[in-house]
Amino acid sequence: MSKPQRGVYVGKGANPDVVAAFRSNGRLTCISAAKFYSLWVLRKPTTLHLSCGNGLAKPDIVDHASMTHPPHSYLPVAGVADVLIHALRCLPELESLVMVQSAVS
Repeated sequence: MSKPQRGVYVGKGANPDVVAAFRSNGRLTCISAAKFYSLWVLRKPTTLHLSCGNGLAKPDIVDHASMTHPPHSYLPVAGVADVLIHALRCLPELESLVMVQSAVS
């Protein structure tokens, strides 16, 4: 068992993206949060997309704008509305529209 952040303990088999979000003090968003809301994606993300909200650059992370909607109730994941807004601003048009279409369906 490891401790990525004060008050947070991680067991074996924990989702590495969730652990990375805790370590960065951010919330998964955009294409990195799609699987938590069962949103369709055309390809798996190669870079972690987070909303850290502090404006500090972190290596190997796409830091999106801060969130304006309520986040996931217990995971470090942005709310579905923010996930889609960030995807529309970040991803190529077709990739973001696939995510939005799956949310509507």
